[in-house]
Amino acid sequence: MNGAHWHLVLNHAPVMGIIIGTFLLAGGMVFKTRQVIHAALFVMIASSIMIIPVFLTGEPAEDVIENLGIDHHLIHEHEEAGEQALWIVAWAGILSLISLFLSLRNNPQLKLFTILSLLGGILASGVLLRVGNLGGQIRHSEIANPTANINKGNSLNTGSDEE
Repeated sequence: MNGAHWHLVLNHAPVMGIIIGTFLLAGGMVFKTRQVIHAALFVMIASSIMIIPVFLTGEPAEDVIENLGIDHHLIHEHEEAGEQALWIVAWAGILSLISLFLSLRNNPQLKLFTILSLLGGILASGVLLRVGNLGGQIRHSEIANPTANINKGNSLNTGSDEE
């Protein structure tokens, strides 16, 4: 497996993990379920750790695809967004780790840090969705320019090649 393959294999874990963890955390907070909150915080911590190998495989992935005729601007945008996501997800993970630690000690600041973890998860989810979209545009022209195929007639809508 080359760098691009590893990057593609790994990149879904932090994206889906942060999103699922954020939803779990919100549900745990609404229904005041300590076990769900703990599970959500653990998922967010694990997902934030998983972003490290994803980030580290980005450069080797770029090395593999840079000679395939891909618009370098798309790669650069994805890379810049990935770096931003690394820091935001890291902060969401740190906040989740603090929340989990405070929860185990019944600390009075638990509610504040749990809310901060939820906000961090929401922000991280949005940033990761943007990174994923930009990454998808690198090899999926239907994402990069969704109207390009529609303008060729009804072939996408009806399965017909007639115009």
